[in-house]
Amino acid sequence: MRLLRRVLVSVLPTMAVLAGCGYLFAGLAGPLSTPDAASGERLTAELQWRLPVYFALWGGGILFMLEFLLTLWAKPKPKADTATKPTPEQEAQALLQQLLDEADRQREAEAQAQANPPTLDQTPPPLRGDTIPMPEIEILTTTTR
Repeated sequence: MRLLRRVLVSVLPTMAVLAGCGYLFAGLAGPLSTPDAASGERLTAELQWRLPVYFALWGGGILFMLEFLLTLWAKPKPKADTATKPTPEQEAQALLQQLLDEADRQREAEAQAQANPPTLDQTPPPLRGDTIPMPEIEILTTTTR
């Protein structure tokens, strides 16, 4: 597949340019090769179909072989593994599910707190981020005179 793409991109346009150059060279070769006008016209007529075809075939063939060798020599790029990488939709769904789970836990904790209000002798459990209450300690200091 890579070779076909490379041939379409480089070889075919090169063959067209070489055929055009061959046609121009054939037009120049006839008058410049012989002093006789009649034989020069016959030579030009003969070369106007041969030279473009030969230029295009030889140039295209050489370029095709080089492209073929380059395709064999170049290492193909590794394809990205799409199975391991989650899609943006999957990431959004996972984040949404995480947020919904957290909201459910908060509602359950609020419902539980309303169902079992703490009494005076009970201290409520510390919430996340709160510090644990510590008993007050009196520090005795002695001063010397």
